[in-house]
Amino acid sequence: MVRRAGGFIPATTLNLLAAAWIQFQIHDWFQHESYQSDEFYDIQLPPGDEWPHGKMLLPCTKPDETLEPSDINCPGYKNTNTAWWDGSQIYGSSEATTESQRTKDPDGKLLLTQRGKGVFLPHDDSGNPKTGFSDNWWTGMEMLHTLFAMEHNAICDMLRAAYPVWTG
Repeated sequence: MVRRAGGFIPATTLNLLAAAWIQFQIHDWFQHESYQSDEFYDIQLPPGDEWPHGKMLLPCTKPDETLEPSDINCPGYKNTNTAWWDGSQIYGSSEATTESQRTKDPDGKLLLTQRGKGVFLPHDDSGNPKTGFSDNWWTGMEMLHTLFAMEHNAICDMLRAAYPVWTG
């Protein structure tokens, strides 16, 4: 993060923010192709488990079609996202997603909405956040995605002040 005038304030305990931070870092690393199949893993639950159905059915993941048939004992799967620390959870893994996150102004900023005194990520008509990757969403993800979008915009403002002839 860009240094602030007030200086660094260290955390004195490990809390739920640690879980949010770890998930924020890696939650877009693995996203397999969508797959319509009648194949499921049937996971029996132990007696007394509170899951209401007594078992869990997990859909099978689509195998990578480029593998040889002999690879059946060690299948592979295509990842539809870029899988590393590349900021794709914020900016997306495609040009279209990246462009949908940005304002239409030539300042390079990301879209944020103002509600009262707060700044928030924009949401679609279903209430889902508009960000690079929003699967596995919860309050911790909302906070960190918003923080990084705000930080992105603060950096844009600093660059604009230092280099006014640059474009976004």
